[in-house]
Amino acid sequence: MKPQNDIPLRSAKKAVRRIRNANNRAVRNDLLSSIHVNDSIDVDDQSDIFDDQTNKIHDVLMQDQSNEQSSSDSISFEHSMNDMASVHSYSNNTDDEVQDNIAQNFVDNNVKSSEYNLKEISIALTLFRHRHSLSKSCINDLCDLLRSLGIKNVPTDFRSIERNMMFNQENILQSKKYIVCSECGTKGASTSKCENANCKSSTGFASVPTTLCTFKILPQITAILDRNDLIDESNSNHSKISDVKDGSVRRAIACQERKLDPTKKIVTLLLNSDGIVLKKFSRSIWICCVVINELPRRIRFNNDNIIICSISMGGTKPKKDHFQDFVSDWIYELHQLELGFHISPPSLNTSFVKVHAYLIAAALDKPAAALLMNLKEHSGFYSCVQCTIRGTSVPVRDGSTRVFIRNKNENIKYRNNTLYDLCMTKLSQRKRQLKSNEIDPSYGRLGPCQLRHLSYFNIGPSFVTDSLHTVYSGTFKRMMKMWFTSRLELYFIHKNLDVAEAKLDTIQYPTTIYHLPSQLRFFKTYKGNEYRLTLLFGYQYFKSILPEQYYQHLKLLAFAMGLAESTVLDNETIETIHVLIDEFDRLFPLLYSEKSVTSVVHSMSHIPQTLRDFGPMQNYSTFNFESVVGCIVQSVNGPNLIVTELVNNINLVQRATAESNNDSFNSSLKLFVRRLFSSKRQALPKQNNMEANENFRLAKKLELPNDHIVMVHLSNLPIFNFTLYKTCWKNKVQFSIYDSNSVAKNSDSCILFKNGSNELSCGFVMAIVHDSKQKRSVTIHLVHINRWDSLTFKKKCIVNPFIFWGQLTKPPELKTIDVHDIDVKIAYNHFTKFSWLFPLKSKEASGVAFHLKNIFHASGPPKILPSDNGKEFVANVILNLKNNWPDLLIINGRARHPQSQGLVERANAVVQHMLGKWLDVNDTSDWRSGLGPVMLAINNCTPQSTKKTRDEVVFGQSLKIDHEFWLELHKTSATSDSIINEEELADSFLEKISAAAPFVQRQLKTYERALKKRKSFELNDIVGLKISDADRSNTAPIVLPYKIIEIIEKDDSANVFYRLATQDGIISELFSSLDFMDLTQTVSADLRKLNTYALPIITFIQACKVFTKG
Repeated sequence: MKPQNDIPLRSAKKAVRRIRNANNRAVRNDLLSSIHVNDSIDVDDQSDIFDDQTNKIHDVLMQDQSNEQSSSDSISFEHSMNDMASVHSYSNNTDDEVQDNIAQNFVDNNVKSSEYNLKEISIALTLFRHRHSLSKSCINDLCDLLRSLGIKNVPTDFRSIERNMMFNQENILQSKKYIVCSECGTKGASTSKCENANCKSSTGFASVPTTLCTFKILPQITAILDRNDLIDESNSNHSKISDVKDGSVRRAIACQERKLDPTKKIVTLLLNSDGIVLKKFSRSIWICCVVINELPRRIRFNNDNIIICSISMGGTKPKKDHFQDFVSDWIYELHQLELGFHISPPSLNTSFVKVHAYLIAAALDKPAAALLMNLKEHSGFYSCVQCTIRGTSVPVRDGSTRVFIRNKNENIKYRNNTLYDLCMTKLSQRKRQLKSNEIDPSYGRLGPCQLRHLSYFNIGPSFVTDSLHTVYSGTFKRMMKMWFTSRLELYFIHKNLDVAEAKLDTIQYPTTIYHLPSQLRFFKTYKGNEYRLTLLFGYQYFKSILPEQYYQHLKLLAFAMGLAESTVLDNETIETIHVLIDEFDRLFPLLYSEKSVTSVVHSMSHIPQTLRDFGPMQNYSTFNFESVVGCIVQSVNGPNLIVTELVNNINLVQRATAESNNDSFNSSLKLFVRRLFSSKRQALPKQNNMEANENFRLAKKLELPNDHIVMVHLSNLPIFNFTLYKTCWKNKVQFSIYDSNSVAKNSDSCILFKNGSNELSCGFVMAIVHDSKQKRSVTIHLVHINRWDSLTFKKKCIVNPFIFWGQLTKPPELKTIDVHDIDVKIAYNHFTKFSWLFPLKSKEASGVAFHLKNIFHASGPPKILPSDNGKEFVANVILNLKNNWPDLLIINGRARHPQSQGLVERANAVVQHMLGKWLDVNDTSDWRSGLGPVMLAINNCTPQSTKKTRDEVVFGQSLKIDHEFWLELHKTSATSDSIINEEELADSFLEKISAAAPFVQRQLKTYERALKKRKSFELNDIVGLKISDADRSNTAPIVLPYKIIEIIEKDDSANVFYRLATQDGIISELFSSLDFMDLTQTVSADLRKLNTYALPIITFIQACKVFTKG
């Protein structure tokens, strides 16, 4: 008899009755799609029930089909098109033919056939549906299409695929189904009412009850361990921590369990519990799953290696009062697995070994941790899952929040099993409910935690500090929100958002990094990995916009998390992280106020202990589970029988994945499946060539002239008959040559590699070499590393090993290394920011082109000329530059758009700011005279990114300032006068001066000619000056009219300046004719008759403000 708790199957009679009463084929197909043959029945009974049920359904269908064919004339064309899938589904194969085909496939399992058999195609279609989240109807149509194209052995429809997949197969995903009352939490089988007679819902559910499915863990974990080998523990280095197996918790368990049996086999488990809302169905799905920590990291979180513990679905997430009962079944089974079970891994060749499994950690967000730990609230007074710190309520704008400030006088305890047992004793002795201001002796516990029944799950430390929710989407997200929204605070930097955004956009990430950061202005919608990349790689770009103390505080967090995600940790590194996190925690309330120290910020302090217990954070972060939960849920396509559909889909996908990994599976389809699910599908061959070496692939041949630096370099090496390539894949990781013309966001050209002394060096891939001896090597343009980022704390210099600055060697220094010496790809950005400033009378294309040609002739053309879409940069005269320099790439972005022209716009802003300062200091409006000093200052400042001036980066040497020259000059002269006679100078100095004299004279003549071309104005002429954008609104006038009241000539008429007056006053500054717009013909006579004797003296800015407001 079927157990009461198992999922009930529809009887064959009921199914047949419903199908007979169906109005049309579409309804009938929906009914058939909802029938599942694998819903928690014993494997021995399944095939009998299955055969009986399907035979009855088939008879009804055939009878109904013949009846409908007689009345086909009355069916419209539209209906016949909709029903075509159903007609084809039963016109080709019968169920007997399907079973005959499957039987034949099992008989000929070892025979290599050129055709794909029925089961192989079913496996491929199952995985194809899962990969692209297709509906069953879509798969039906796809099957019809394949048959129409003449493909043999194609299943009739999706139900046929299910039958092919599960024929004579053990159901690994064995489940029990409960209907949980939302009022009292009673678990039963009735979908209409609660089975608790004392419950208000005993007569009928007032709200949607929760559907709970719990799964047996033993079949799942056995199947996983039977097909995968575990990580070898024999070579474990106890001084290094690279994975969970190297952490103190796993080592302590192994030491304890192997006292009596040194050969005892142990596996440890990591738990995750998370929920997701299906908005289109208004349902909340909560999934609990575990992974095996001893599996290799690359396959640990694959879908077919995830163990599903339970799935619940309801209108809301599980209630706190009921959740412990939800998890009791599978926690009890985990306790039984500690006693041991037998597996047959591939390395033992069908031999069996006994293995013991222990749950040792849980990676959860704070709401899920509070549910599993059975705390009152995830944001309550005692919401920290690792210590007993008590929060304090403080008022905020929208109400109040709880903050967690460490108090030296507070006795804060760390949670563990001993403290848990003590708390439960006190909780059982409690006779009344505590008041809000009373201290809770149970530290926020609502009741018992089922996980306490497990041998090595420590209530407290086993709830690991998660990098996703605690750091990136928690603390760092909160910091960014305060930076860009707290307008009255010292750290408010929203006005400089464009600056940081432009700098972050210059980073080029490897293609292996997913979910690259969007524009910084959209930080509120960032995903976890976007916050992570912004913190780890982009923290340095906040230096120029954050106040120094806030930047140093940010640096503490970036350094700590960079080290925490290292591949390998040691005790010294963990201690350094501890020091950094403690200082970050201490400064946070001082810099951002105490009300900012929420529970998630406080949780940062527990990161060091988690690292000691379980190793680097990326091995147990919830980053790994986010895609798993989403992948499971994405297969739901209908609002009915959601949980049943989920269970069936998971079972099918796991079965199909296991079958596709078998050696007997068709090699072409195996390659198709691997490419289907691979995020690096280009790393796999496109054709059936599985015997080829998949650890290394080449693509895109590279043709270089013989005089190219790469070819010259290779000609001096003992490499013969080689071929060059642009791209290669090493262990499915892509590497590509450096392309200076590329404007892509991704680049796979910058690498770290091991040099001859086994030290890491940096460089850019210039060519990938494949010679006649099948040796693969890489030619690299070396980078000279100038410095690593560091900070000094308590007289100790802490180096960030992941951020450094360097420059390409000049002249290029090339090195050819073996491809296996490549260590890792890195993200990079590079630019010199060297500036040229020229005054232009207008923005006409001819003037722009003239100065660009001068720059190109003096310093050589660039590879890329980025610009906005201004007409002066799109004109033919600019495009004709390519005639002289064919390799020049002109890229037009959006005008004044920081996302595409961020660096250019930022450089313009710097020039404007410095030029304004120069005008103020020198008390002049002749901005042209200030361009030279400003350009000199910009090109001789030292950026944080390179630690070298622009002149040093561009020209390889610092600016030759005249200071040393004049010192030596005065030493050679007999007097100390500022003016020195020529006969007093040494011959060497005379040679230098005479060499420069012709150039100076030419420049002077050019300048004098320009002065002669300037238009001259007379007294009482009306002219206009442009009003700065900062002094006007969008609707205010752009030009302010003036009257010339005085003409001032200086330096023998070489320079002419004008004093101006407006109706509001006489302008204190003097202006040259180059500043003016001629308004003589456009302004009325009122300004000409202006009497200036009674007017006050005002500045130009004051005149602009009065005019625009008036």
